[in-house]
Amino acid sequence: MITTKHPRATLDTDHTVPKTRRAAVIECFGGPEVLTLISVPVPEPGPGEVLIAGDTAGVGGWDADMRAGWSPGKAPSFPLILDSDGSGHVAAVGSRVRRFQIGDAVYAYSFDNPKGGFYAEYVAVVSSNVAPGAAISDPARSWSDPDHRAHSYRASMMRYS
Repeated sequence: MITTKHPRATLDTDHTVPKTRRAAVIECFGGPEVLTLISVPVPEPGPGEVLIAGDTAGVGGWDADMRAGWSPGKAPSFPLILDSDGSGHVAAVGSRVRRFQIGDAVYAYSFDNPKGGFYAEYVAVVSSNVAPGAAISDPARSWSDPDHRAHSYRASMMRYS
């Protein structure tokens, strides 16, 4: 278990990251009916990774393509947790991560992540794919907020500049 400060708790309240997380997974390729909500282990962040407690998950046309069998890299293994981008708060950091602190609002992008995508409560992402994100007061409305969309776009472009 990883002991951290929970991002939504007061600063002096400890939170332990759970051993399991809820995730929408697929066990085979197909349409929307193959998505299932199950409990899977929370990934341990590697030395250069950030563990994010998710607030939002991006939804793109490639998610349906991946669910149908397309892969940007090697053949995926099942159960597969889809989605390549999202936002949330840092729940834990690997031993070599210095840019982020527990509780920081972040946006991240990671295609073909072997530890799973953002259709989960927690996701581990290589820190070079993580950018400071806008604090989200209402995650359900975050993508309808033009300021959040613009910030997320800028964050996703940081890898290409």
